[in-house]
Amino acid sequence: MRQALIASHTDHDCLSEKTAGMRYNVPPFEVPMPALLTDRVFWPNHSVEMSGVYRVSHEHDHAPADEVLCIRGEMFPRCNRCGGKAKFMLHSEVRHVKELPHFQKAA
Repeated sequence: MRQALIASHTDHDCLSEKTAGMRYNVPPFEVPMPALLTDRVFWPNHSVEMSGVYRVSHEHDHAPADEVLCIRGEMFPRCNRCGGKAKFMLHSEVRHVKELPHFQKAA
């Protein structure tokens, strides 16, 4: 028997009589990352440890904060205006296709 997640009363109205008594196992949509990674600030000219979407903010807010893709093994880039004072914080881990063994070139 599956682990249960019971539909809420608002969802219950949409269920047919056949499925009204059933319970559903719903996988989590998001797996939280360790706080060590999401709370860390990364700086330009340092190596990207994990590919993903990073939130970048600038010194003195001369440019709006933005979300950017950074690839593991590359360097966090410098800002043309604030240089090495741009800050990068990991928003969500995303693997680059080249990091998957099925897409790596054979030796």
